[in-house]
Amino acid sequence: FRARLHRMRYATRLLAVLWLRPLYSAGLSSYHRGPRPTFRRKPQPSISKLDEGMEHLYGLSPVYNALVMQRRDMKTLFVHENPAKNAKKESQRFSTVLQLAREMDLNVVSVDKGELNNKCDGRPHQGVLLLCSEMEPVLISDVPKATDARDVWLALDEVTDPQNLGAMLRSAYFLGAKGVLVSRKNSAKLSPVVSKASAGALEIMTVNAVGNMPVFLHNAAEQGYRVVAADVAANSVALNEMEVGSAPTIIVLGSEGKGLRKLVKSAATHVVNIPGGNFGLYDEEAPSEDLVDSLNVSVSAGIFLSHFLGIMNQQPS
Repeated sequence: FRARLHRMRYATRLLAVLWLRPLYSAGLSSYHRGPRPTFRRKPQPSISKLDEGMEHLYGLSPVYNALVMQRRDMKTLFVHENPAKNAKKESQRFSTVLQLAREMDLNVVSVDKGELNNKCDGRPHQGVLLLCSEMEPVLISDVPKATDARDVWLALDEVTDPQNLGAMLRSAYFLGAKGVLVSRKNSAKLSPVVSKASAGALEIMTVNAVGNMPVFLHNAAEQGYRVVAADVAANSVALNEMEVGSAPTIIVLGSEGKGLRKLVKSAATHVVNIPGGNFGLYDEEAPSEDLVDSLNVSVSAGIFLSHFLGIMNQQPS
């Protein structure tokens, strides 16, 4: 009985396969299962390729300063079709940017937020974006002649981070430095990221580049400049021990992490450090070791500039 039952099951399966095969080949299986779903990718906004030497400057302060200073070749101003009204100051600056662009007969195009985000890689554009020429540093070889013993320059040796570079340009402009020097090679490009981080200071000030930083600093020292290298070397002196206004000064800072190159440091007349304090000095639970033993390079630049420009010693007018 069991053998007969086994043969019957085998024959039933064989007949089922032979009967269903033509139906599958005719596509009837897809009829029973339903059509296969199709997934269509959502079309992305088209972004035209930028012409060589052009870029998208973003942010209210950079765009506004670029329009006022007119140091760039400007083609098109892209604005948000529905600008936010959440901040009164931002709304006023937005209106001013639009007015300046129209007075200059600049092409103004209203686009949605997605298009603005795509053009500036999702960075904080604040509803405005300017298609304009790139900004380049001015290459110099001769040491600028000092006109005052209180002149202070900021020299940046191979600073590659655009956020740090922009922050230092902002400090240099706000605190009143005479100028800024960068290394021609291995330095961050003067990009829209730098301009945004500088709060638009890049659009106002001239950034100079030197081909050989050690030689330039050596020549500056021979011409009477005090070349101050920011470093925590054993032979360095504390910043508060440095006299202010006794000679024109070039403050030299290196890149984040690597610091100053050896040849650059050897060209300095002074090596200076920022003495740290003891966080929680009177706190019994404070750690006994220095878990944070340095400052961000842009913060260090602000402290050095403030000291040598005598900002803390100025009397209110």
